[in-house]
Amino acid sequence: MRRKNTMDNFREIFSLRLARYLESKGFMIVGTRPDLKETGREVFLFVNTPQLRQAIDAYMS
Repeated sequence: MRRKNTMDNFREIFSLRLARYLESKGFMIVGTRPDLKETGREVFLFVNTPQLRQAIDAYMS
């Protein structure tokens, strides 16, 4: 059985700086969307994996 492509499969990244850091670590942006708060900014979507979460934790510390 295949998993549905729901938002649970993706991690939304609101920071361009963090998105660029993740790209430099080999993670690919799989999509973008406008910020729902109408700030004129983009939200970057990455596949939500344990490795991605570890990279975000490393960036945040």
